[in-house]
Amino acid sequence: MFAFRAGCFLEELEKHAPDVAQAFLKISLGKSVRPATRSTADASPVLILADEALEAVYTKSPSISIDYAVMEHSARSAVVPAGFSWSDVGSWDVVAELFGAELETQGANSLIAADSKHNFVLSDLPVALVGVQDLIVVVRNGIVLVCRKGQTQQVKDVVQSLEEQDRADLL
Repeated sequence: MFAFRAGCFLEELEKHAPDVAQAFLKISLGKSVRPATRSTADASPVLILADEALEAVYTKSPSISIDYAVMEHSARSAVVPAGFSWSDVGSWDVVAELFGAELETQGANSLIAADSKHNFVLSDLPVALVGVQDLIVVVRNGIVLVCRKGQTQQVKDVVQSLEEQDRADLL
């Protein structure tokens, strides 16, 4: 986990990864990211919803983690012990574990399940599941992802294929 003042981070980003910095310096993060409707006081994770300007910049910026781009090179960083749990959310499997039944309960009005179990559904549209188990279903802005739990790392292959087909509209 990283914590930093925005100005300090942008200085370090510009110094160590100028191509990434240039992409993000053109937008105002304060206006481009809005928190989801859940309270940050909750113990559960909070999803951050990005607007179109931030998404456009993010998809066009170089694909490199903060670790490699900045933190390994910065002389302005420090390691501090912390007493809280942490999960590096790197796949839909991890998201499903973190939210678990809590999200299913919150989405009960838009999720109809018959003879289905152990599924994770995150959707902005109603979803009906019949006779399925261990699936991850994500529906956002008219784009649908369905995969079996335990196989979400293969989403990278789909992303790569869409990029090769110049289908950024589906990412």
